[in-house]
Amino acid sequence: MARSHLTVLLIEDNSGDARLIELALAEAGGDDIRLLRAERLDEGLERLAVGGVDVVLLDLSLPDSHGLETFQRARSEVPSVPIVVLSGMSDEQLAVHAVNEGAQDYLVKGRVDGEDLKRAIRYAMERHEAMSELRQLALDDELTGLRNRRGFMTLGEQVLKRSGRSGSPLALIFIDVNGMKEINDSFGHHEGDRALRDVAEVLTNALRTSDVIARIGGDEFCALLELTNAVPPEVSVDRIREHLLEFNNKAARPYRLSLSVGAKLYDSEKPCSLEDLIESADQLMYRQKMGAERRQRLLVADDDPVLRRLAEAIFGDGYEVSTAATGSEALELAKRGRFDLFLLDVRLPDRLGTEVVQDIRSDPATSRTPIILMTGLEDAAVEVEGLRMGVDDFVRKPFNPEALVSRVENAIIRARRR
Repeated sequence: MARSHLTVLLIEDNSGDARLIELALAEAGGDDIRLLRAERLDEGLERLAVGGVDVVLLDLSLPDSHGLETFQRARSEVPSVPIVVLSGMSDEQLAVHAVNEGAQDYLVKGRVDGEDLKRAIRYAMERHEAMSELRQLALDDELTGLRNRRGFMTLGEQVLKRSGRSGSPLALIFIDVNGMKEINDSFGHHEGDRALRDVAEVLTNALRTSDVIARIGGDEFCALLELTNAVPPEVSVDRIREHLLEFNNKAARPYRLSLSVGAKLYDSEKPCSLEDLIESADQLMYRQKMGAERRQRLLVADDDPVLRRLAEAIFGDGYEVSTAATGSEALELAKRGRFDLFLLDVRLPDRLGTEVVQDIRSDPATSRTPIILMTGLEDAAVEVEGLRMGVDDFVRKPFNPEALVSRVENAIIRARRR
């Protein structure tokens, strides 16, 4: 709905032309229009940054800018404000080009009366509002409420241009949701949609309102951050993980959300396209997802403290080892961190190892993590039950350390190839 009072900014250096615009509005009963004026483009952009302007009347020939570039700069700085271009008779073709690039209308100075001017201002606002609504539908992801890929590319390009002018650093964070197939397969696509909305909520709460956040694919999200005070992107990544942990601890879900994240810095002095930036962050995410940038993490669960210390000695040089003395402790650790393999004793003080396996396999975040059971029993029924639950291998006590290391390595490699 059009407002009863409008604020119009006239960016025009010619005092005579500006006076004609003022008189034309007065003759047409323009009491409902407040006319402001700037004589230079930079001056006009400074006023627009303050806010409160409904429409811009823009002369394309100004002391500090000339031609189509004048419109392009104005539209880039304030895409939310409709622009009506003013041109001389000799520049009419140039004005048409401006309309093709997004101006709402153009008026030829000397040929316009007050009614035409008022009508152009009102129509510019109405058309701009209608186009904004259409763009919003085209740029937003219906499921999550975030930007979609097109919206991310559109807004992201504007952020890159600002960075190029100001030299401010940027970072792109690429986020992939782990275990989406298992969530959909186990609980249905309705639950999968809810998981994606949950991820959107986590990202929105963890990041700033000024950050451009989008769902760019099925289970892939991106965020483009303008960094301040030399704060590294790892701070934002850590904040995402903190909010994710908080969400998982509070949410009543039959699974835990798990994310893989890659962050890539953008150097305005060595510019690249937004697509290239996304690709670089995607590769970093994949390397993180596959564990290429960190030591493999093992969780060893056994009630024998001697065996736990032995496992730490065997794997300590090449792996990050966590240990648990009970099944409950093992499951709690599994929920808190991402492990590459679980090495579990068949008989734990509080529950059977096969019961721990069942809980691990029921969580989408750990459903594909390889599991090796350690047993001193010659019981084929235990092995059959374990295999049915998805155990990858068995090791009999006492075990050969070198053989155990080989079994662990092979199980992790097989898991990556799935």
